[in-house]
Amino acid sequence: MHELLARVWDENLHPELSFADATAVAALEIGAGLPEWIQPVDAGQFGRQTTACMLEWQWRTAQREGVGALEYIGRIRLFEQSLGAALDQDSIAALVTMFDAADQRKILLGLAEHRQLAPWADVLSEPRSGWFRLYQRLARKWDRKLFADACRNNIAQDFTLALPLLTERLRSKAYAEALTLLDDAVRAMLRLDAGETWDPRGGLLVRHREIVMRGGVQPAHVKLLGAWRKVAAAIGQQDVSCALDLQLVVATRRDDWDAVLAAFRHASPTCEPLFADWRADASDRSIGTSGWMDRSTEPAWVHRLVDAARAGKAAIFLEPVREWLADPRGEPAAAGRRRSAFATLAVDVDGAGDLERRCPTLHRLLSRERAGMRECDGVRRRWVERLGGFDLFADVVAFCKAHARALVPDPGAAHGSNYEDCAEWIAGILELDPAAYRTILAAWSVAHKRRRNLWQALAAKRLTLPSAR
Repeated sequence: MHELLARVWDENLHPELSFADATAVAALEIGAGLPEWIQPVDAGQFGRQTTACMLEWQWRTAQREGVGALEYIGRIRLFEQSLGAALDQDSIAALVTMFDAADQRKILLGLAEHRQLAPWADVLSEPRSGWFRLYQRLARKWDRKLFADACRNNIAQDFTLALPLLTERLRSKAYAEALTLLDDAVRAMLRLDAGETWDPRGGLLVRHREIVMRGGVQPAHVKLLGAWRKVAAAIGQQDVSCALDLQLVVATRRDDWDAVLAAFRHASPTCEPLFADWRADASDRSIGTSGWMDRSTEPAWVHRLVDAARAGKAAIFLEPVREWLADPRGEPAAAGRRRSAFATLAVDVDGAGDLERRCPTLHRLLSRERAGMRECDGVRRRWVERLGGFDLFADVVAFCKAHARALVPDPGAAHGSNYEDCAEWIAGILELDPAAYRTILAAWSVAHKRRRNLWQALAAKRLTLPSAR
């Protein structure tokens, strides 16, 4: 479209065309013709290409009419305000590239003079607005004070605005000012309530609820931690500086256990709460999270693995896991984390692939029960191997045999008479322990003899039924 638009203009093929008017008509027609019972919706936002074409066409028109750059962007702003849809904000921010230095200065001066008046007040106080970003680009280039003021006044809405100011304060060694900026930035980043604080010595940033809810640690978070570490080191806050060193390692190399453990070995004792938090994080990322469950009943074997890795003592890992697997009260059948924890352990200790070869169905089902993040598998399994975890394979197999019935879903709890899961698991048990398989089916033939769909699901997999049925 852009190439065609330039040709239309250069060859004067449609001198009366107003791209703005065409865009406005399109906004009005979005959703037209829908039945009355469908509620009208916002037209949304025009894409980058459409917006860029409209902006360029209207700038050509403005130049032909002798309209200056400042009046041009005023027209665009009023036009956008009148639309039922927004223009692409990245294209608005990129307007700066259309103007020469003189026009850029004029636009900046005009925006600065009218930033608290309509139609600019709302968009120049909203950091996500393309107009705000346009203003910031111009101010950063032509007026550092305006730039700094805009950053400082809007940190509460966007913590990243503190970053360039922190760079300047660090360069000038204005640490007291930097601390104030850091406090405001951290409060904005974590959306802290009045009176609420965050201490980098008390818990990991990667596990903070706000960071988790917003997709995890981003480069801007890392930059803020790095600036904070420099300030803390400069003013002698060694415990805070040490904690921030660890925060940075975890933020950037979270699943690199060698790197994280090395960082903790060089950390001060005041950072110990961070280790407990990272160990819990390693477990959660390995076997999944379930905040509503009683974690006191789950096998915390990943915790033991991390402790053993830190201490360099395999017994810290092997002995408690063996005790749990040998406990006759142990049970993997509970939903959620406990089942995932056992399944993850079973797959991890199958280093030689024996379970996968001998019992492919059971191996596939156990793999499916795992709820953790796959990116954690490699490093965790390397540590399982380093600490002799493959020796636990026989214990895991014995556990599966002892608790075969608990592993198989109860047909009585099936939803909608769908017994496919029951059939798959009983097929897996047949691969592992034919005697346990026969025992379970014999019990089902009494307790669930009227569940025709169950027996049909078993027959479809050519599973032999007890003769007593």
